[in-house]
Amino acid sequence: MKRTITVLTLGAALVAASADADPIHIDAVVTTQPENQAASFGIYFNAPPPPDFVTTDSVGRLATSFQFYVAEQLFTSIFASQYLIRKVDDSFPGYVNIVKRDSSGGNNGWGSLTGTAPFVQDGRFVGFAVPLTLLATDDNFYWMLDTFTFGGTPSYHADGYAEPGPVPTAAPDATSTAGLLTVGLLAVAAIRHRVMR
Repeated sequence: MKRTITVLTLGAALVAASADADPIHIDAVVTTQPENQAASFGIYFNAPPPPDFVTTDSVGRLATSFQFYVAEQLFTSIFASQYLIRKVDDSFPGYVNIVKRDSSGGNNGWGSLTGTAPFVQDGRFVGFAVPLTLLATDDNFYWMLDTFTFGGTPSYHADGYAEPGPVPTAAPDATSTAGLLTVGLLAVAAIRHRVMR
């Protein structure tokens, strides 16, 4: 069986698995909304069960976790990223952590926590918005995504370029009405983010 990773940018709708593909894959969309000074992130986990951000193993690793790596310039290594957006533990339930890469040693050696942003989960869809100021950019950026099961080696990897576009939705196709997220919902999430001092 082959694994398929479908990466969509420019705000295209998330696409369902093709019939000949292994049903275990993800779709990811990252767009920016310069008018709201926010970047929107959407991950659709196509394989059941839905992502589990509550269950932990004996050392506190989440059943499902992810990290977005962000940089203004094209990069080929996660270690060249400037920021991370991560959900790898339950230190802030219902939130993702925004981390600036530095030598502080915090966040498992990745850098300093600069803020958090609430995420929305609708079945197998996870979406959130991050103020562009927390990513030190005005509009576009490159990104990579890794997902993990109980903190193991990356289960899936995707990458792309975030440009202005509509907010990703919970629907696997543009015609579905199941749990659509609106621009307003993620814009409110971006405004309600908590900046760590």
